[in-house]
Amino acid sequence: MLAISIVSLLAAAIGTVWWSSSSRPSVHYLTTPATRGSITRVANATGTVNPVLTIIVGAYVSGTIRQVFCDYNTLVKAGQICAKIDPRPYKAILDQYVAQLARDRGFLAQAQMDLAR
Repeated sequence: MLAISIVSLLAAAIGTVWWSSSSRPSVHYLTTPATRGSITRVANATGTVNPVLTIIVGAYVSGTIRQVFCDYNTLVKAGQICAKIDPRPYKAILDQYVAQLARDRGFLAQAQMDLAR
């Protein structure tokens, strides 16, 4: 039993030494002499781009946006249209109420004729 434990510890030690010596990657350097040339202006970055100023904008009505005229950091003036909402749902409701009004006017005309008789 003692011999098995010693052999196991010896095998673990040899495995640890072999693993630690073989897992180190060799370092390679690339050097070049300094030369004259053109400078390219490039900025690379990672992360989230945030606006300079965020303003919460509300609307009197809600709906599907059909067109957007403003974007982040766009200078806007009072009264400027930034988004156009799809008018079709509202037009359908308006047409429905106009039809009901015409129907009710017809009922009123009929009731006035009945009253006159």
